[in-house]
Amino acid sequence: MALKFTIEELSNQKRDTLGRNIDVTVFRLIRFMDLERYLGRGAHGVIYECGRELGLALNPKTVEDVVKFCEEYKIGKVEIVNKEPL
Repeated sequence: MALKFTIEELSNQKRDTLGRNIDVTVFRLIRFMDLERYLGRGAHGVIYECGRELGLALNPKTVEDVVKFCEEYKIGKVEIVNKEPL
């Protein structure tokens, strides 16, 4: 499934008053709320699949592409501990 919008389209939103970033607390509020209460049984599986689909849609060519994406969008710092697959 393709993304409805590109990352570039989503990241170029104008928020003249507040700026383009939001505090990580908002993300944490969503992440740690009781998703099954609001979305029903299996909600965590749905969120997992959404993340998986996003990863496929981004189509990184290398591990370095993933690292760059995580750093550019301030998702986190990625540390490669082993390049050999399990």
